Amino acid sequence: HHEAELPTNSLPPGPYILRLTDGSGEQTGRFIKK
Repeated sequence: HHEAELPTNSLPPGPYILRLTDGSGEQTGRFIKK
């Protein structure tokens, strides 16, 4: 489990897609910033 450090304060609200890469492969995650 990785904690992503994102400058979310500077991002506008809306849906985002994250792509996380670690040793075992690639994961995509989706989150919505209010």
